[in-house]
Amino acid sequence: MRDQVIAGRYRLDKRIGSGGMGVVWRATDLELRRVVALKQSQAGDDGQLRREARIGAGLHHPNVVSVFDVVLDADVRWLVMEYLPSRSLSETVEADGPLSAAAAARIGAQLANALAAIHDRGMVHGDIKPGNVLIAEDGTAKLTDFGIARWAELTQTGGAQFAGTPGYLAPEVAEGREVRPPADMFALGATLFAALVGCSPWGANDQGPRTQLRRAVSGELSSLPDVGALTPVLTALLETVPARRPTARMVNRMLEDITGEATPLTPLPAPAPGRRWIRNRSVPVSLGVAAALVAGFVTGFAWRSPVTEVRTVQEPSAIGVMGDERTADPCSLIEVASLARFGDVEPDADFGPFYNCFVRVRLSQDEADVAVVRVELRGVLDPPPPDYRRGRLGPIQRPAARKGECPRYIWMPDGHEIGVFARHEGNRPADLCGMAEAVASGAITVLAAGEVPRRAAAPGNSLRNLNACELLEPADVTAVLGVAGVKPEPDFGQWTCYWEQAPLQVIVDFHRKRPQIEGPDGTKITVGSREAYVEPGQIAGDDDIGCEITITHRRYRAPDPDDGDWIEAADVTVETKAQIPAERRCDLAIGLARSVADRLPPP
Repeated sequence: MRDQVIAGRYRLDKRIGSGGMGVVWRATDLELRRVVALKQSQAGDDGQLRREARIGAGLHHPNVVSVFDVVLDADVRWLVMEYLPSRSLSETVEADGPLSAAAAARIGAQLANALAAIHDRGMVHGDIKPGNVLIAEDGTAKLTDFGIARWAELTQTGGAQFAGTPGYLAPEVAEGREVRPPADMFALGATLFAALVGCSPWGANDQGPRTQLRRAVSGELSSLPDVGALTPVLTALLETVPARRPTARMVNRMLEDITGEATPLTPLPAPAPGRRWIRNRSVPVSLGVAAALVAGFVTGFAWRSPVTEVRTVQEPSAIGVMGDERTADPCSLIEVASLARFGDVEPDADFGPFYNCFVRVRLSQDEADVAVVRVELRGVLDPPPPDYRRGRLGPIQRPAARKGECPRYIWMPDGHEIGVFARHEGNRPADLCGMAEAVASGAITVLAAGEVPRRAAAPGNSLRNLNACELLEPADVTAVLGVAGVKPEPDFGQWTCYWEQAPLQVIVDFHRKRPQIEGPDGTKITVGSREAYVEPGQIAGDDDIGCEITITHRRYRAPDPDDGDWIEAADVTVETKAQIPAERRCDLAIGLARSVADRLPPP
């Protein structure tokens, strides 16, 4: 067939590959004078080739082999694709031996980049393996062979048979369950495993596909050698439970952090206007000795706050920014599935400051064995750290754990900061930094898609609608600090406000908490018409002594009916570094609390 001209335009120059899905030739486009790749279906399945052409035509991505056209020649269809001088990953490993961890991480970051865009478009690849990864001389990695991939809408048609390669199948696919994005993520992990070890995690090819499929069904993974910083990434990708695997965005960020090389997430172009993409439809399909498989798309693994959030591709200037502080939703940054491997996860969107969101992870059957992971939205870095670069998202900052808490910080392009903090409430050892890292990586993936998602509107009488700085008049503050003209300093969302004149500081901030009772939580008093509690003592740090007045504002029902009512409260605090008697500190705080209570709206 060499030198044959296909469709009067494409001259076949050299056969460069073949497999179960087709034969691929290097060819010359005689009209445009460029080298292309031509693929002819091995089985003569024109429907299969048309599907691949249709899918490929919608993919224009730097880490995906482009499809240019599909042509008919003597009743045979040919797929016209980008020609990439390259070797497949399987050929590379066979010729040169297993890759280094650094090389595998660079390839994995690029493939995750492609999968993030593909999954965003409601599509699964379905057959990720070393043979379908092309590596160019400059190290560029591209996914190819979308012959069994599909847009979610195609699962209505019933025309396709779904295949896959047993050595790289996710366990749920081998069992005959739906093929969803987590299956692609497992296959990515298996592909990187093979690049590092030289064989599939389900065993070497000489064991045969039946043995590999049996091991996939039973979850009998080969042991993973220590590959340094890549070990936790591969361990997460090869989780046998789909919900515990990281998303493509999470993997891209984790591998970028390992390599120190940015692989910016590249979205695919949006579907043409008016075209409807349908998700979660399915048809039965087959895979040789496997049971029936199903193709589809899962809309995501993240728990979100009560408002339904629709994410679209953002302009570059909107990527990773905070937006309006008062409507930014901290809970939208928590990928609950990323914590599932640590224990049972209980999100809590209605507790603490409005700029926080909490998740509790029950680590064992012991009720006291609980870790708490908190995401905190923070204001603009002032002054910014020396290594902060405005306009760039991340990387994740990883200070050492201290005082039983592991922190992670994310620097945002607009100067804001996000904090992630993991703390264990029990006495047993816990992987706090693993939890903080999982949530921080998930937050990065959300931010990579646009600004922080918005939260639902608050009830009209909620403290969330108020500005803490407006609840004290200048005369109120002057009477305590002894100096006129002290300017208020609002914190994130204006839900906390500070006035400071050494040695005194006045703080007003809003919290959501359980109703207080007299005793350990403080002494009950009345300020104006409001129930309040006085709590003298140490507030923050070894040298800061103060008095805090908690003013009950609004009661509301907790998400869990067993928890009863919760409250929104305005906390008024006077802190001092001077030797001021507790009674005097609390007298000052109570006076300020009366002014605050008078300016609160009706509960």
